[in-house]
Amino acid sequence: MDEQRVPDLEQMDEHQVRRFLADLFSDLSAEAEYELRHEDYVMELPQSGERIRGRENMRQFQEAYPTPPTIRLRRVVVRDGLWVAEGVNDYGEGRVFTVVVIFELRDGKIRRDTRYYAEPFEAGVACAVGRADLILGGSYPGGSRTAPTGLSRAMCLTSTVLDPQGAAAFHGFLMYHSGKRVLGCT
Repeated sequence: MDEQRVPDLEQMDEHQVRRFLADLFSDLSAEAEYELRHEDYVMELPQSGERIRGRENMRQFQEAYPTPPTIRLRRVVVRDGLWVAEGVNDYGEGRVFTVVVIFELRDGKIRRDTRYYAEPFEAGVACAVGRADLILGGSYPGGSRTAPTGLSRAMCLTSTVLDPQGAAAFHGFLMYHSGKRVLGCT
């Protein structure tokens, strides 16, 4: 992908972003992704504390990784200069993780992406009986626009609640940035 063929990412609507990311994830290419990144690009992994600064450093990181995961996109939410993508990364040999990536855009390119990974785990008792009012071990007051005390720069909560027969009765996510709810789909 040369510089002239790189789309202005900030001009895409949600449907275009979903198609764009699905295509990108189906054929991961360090060179193509390099062209999509802003000169001041930063990739962060808050859970491990890793940070890669610069699109050239990210390209080198990708080229050194022997086998990238397959990525299946589950959903995308687009707001002004911000994309939130949820997907499933499969690294093979049973290593499957849910991933949420927050893309921050500038000048039509990806300026920052922050990635959160979660391994599958058994649903807690509250979810198994269909209760959706437990987030972070306590009830979350409906309608509040402020994140629970102690949340830092960005946080994304995802939840699937099962009805008593085991069918998905509710699936949603909330995203906080600097303590304010910025996105939510339920």
